[in-house]
Amino acid sequence: MNILVAEDDTTSAFILKKILTKAAYNVTIAHNGTEALAAIKQKAFDVLLTDWLMPEMDGIELIRRIRKSINPVPIIIVITALVSDEARIHALASGADDYLAKPYQARQLLDLLGNCFDRKHQPVPSPPAISVSP
Repeated sequence: MNILVAEDDTTSAFILKKILTKAAYNVTIAHNGTEALAAIKQKAFDVLLTDWLMPEMDGIELIRRIRKSINPVPIIIVITALVSDEARIHALASGADDYLAKPYQARQLLDLLGNCFDRKHQPVPSPPAISVSP
């Protein structure tokens, strides 16, 4: 699975890459939203992990632009230090598939990735058969 990490903090980006590489994911790092958008236009990614607060283009604007112009849209998870119910609601309303608050544990991140991937690839349920008797 190919994952794009949009994170301006080099230490956070390094930690994410280490966690994800150890879990056998292919990881590309972009240091801001502008770099991330350029990368995603060049190569298909299964997942985008984006920080919210970044220079040049923040994570919320990045999500909006991806939803408008990229097909297929990857799973998008916001990873942020903005921790509140309002922040979570805003991130999800802006098009994120999920939200993870910093600081987080590696297991939380990996479980969230698995859950998002499972949800995205669930088969569409068939409508129930309804029989009508005269």
